Amino acid sequence: MSEGKNVITELFDNFWILRSNDSTKYFEIKEKLPEAKELIYEKLGYKLINKADLIKLEKIPNKAYSWMGFSDFKAKKDYVFFILLLMYLEKREVRFQFILSDLIEYIGSNYLNNEVIEWESRENRTSVIRVLQFAEKMGIIKIEEFEQREFRDSIEGEALITNTGLSRFFTRHFDEDISNYNGIEDFENKGRVSKLTNLEKESEDARVIKNQIYRELFNTPGLYRSEADSQGAFRYLRRQGYRSIAPDIEKFLGAKLHLHRDAAFVVYDVTEPLKNSIPGIDGLSEMSLQFNKLIVEKVKSGALEVNEEDVIEISRSEFNQLIFEFKDRFSSGWYKKYREEMSLREIESEIRQYMKSSKMLIEDKNNNAIKIMPIVAKITGDYNDNIRSGDDE
Repeated sequence: MSEGKNVITELFDNFWILRSNDSTKYFEIKEKLPEAKELIYEKLGYKLINKADLIKLEKIPNKAYSWMGFSDFKAKKDYVFFILLLMYLEKREVRFQFILSDLIEYIGSNYLNNEVIEWESRENRTSVIRVLQFAEKMGIIKIEEFEQREFRDSIEGEALITNTGLSRFFTRHFDEDISNYNGIEDFENKGRVSKLTNLEKESEDARVIKNQIYRELFNTPGLYRSEADSQGAFRYLRRQGYRSIAPDIEKFLGAKLHLHRDAAFVVYDVTEPLKNSIPGIDGLSEMSLQFNKLIVEKVKSGALEVNEEDVIEISRSEFNQLIFEFKDRFSSGWYKKYREEMSLREIESEIRQYMKSSKMLIEDKNNNAIKIMPIVAKITGDYNDNIRSGDDE
């Protein structure tokens, strides 16, 4: 493992650890798993898959967020094609080889509601290419030969593909029948805290509360009182925060728990961002830190007001005006994409969506308003004049 990382940060930072990719890391994590078992099984309530060829922590969040998708995929159809690939591989033996045209035929025969897929469409073929590239990157398949350019241009392009056998561990395993689930809410509601009806249920409900608090803090930047499933959940956090949760966050994430009246935040004190943390290492993440700094300056000057819950409530037009001022004052340090190629409307949309997915703001579309959340004051930043002069390096 890299310096400064422990078994939990490695398991959270990676979808899974494959022995074939990095045997040294695989055996280091395998050796250190006992020190994290209490956190994994009792506090997070997660399942751990520990096999001869992989180690995988099934990281199940309380709520699905947009940033939890696969960045390699660009359309919903990519996910559908990928699930059909997993179904195709399910009954195939390890090292089974197949050609792309067989997979294409299977996808066409099993697509949603018997809808006919137009394989003459370049968009559909490009979607398949993305799925195959992602599946190979994840270790699910090995592409032996691929006439990628030919397939992008015509359905006649072929590929020879080998099944590695790892696809059976990719999807989450459920303890109950999910065939009657109708949407993502059914998955989110599974395991929710129920009302106490007798003393026998109290310990089980307490365990679920603990799991939900730990999952939220280990998977997201923090938790607001308004997000908690019950007042009991937030009371547990207030009571146990510094006593037991904070030591675990410091030990396993190398971060600090900041506990407030209506919120709790996980704050990292690192010079280099973690792989999947907020802030990240891309230009949009850097810009959001600088935008947060502008917001804090506005609060200090009195230009923006904070309510009793430490939330800033503004109209959508006021938010747009902030973006305009932000670009006018600070764009010289941005990457070229944002500085010259994107319109102000596109920049506003990207920053707003990033902040929304990072729990920095909440949109109230009914009232055309935006709530800027307290975490904004926790993660601010600026460009170093010595290292950024408007170039893309």
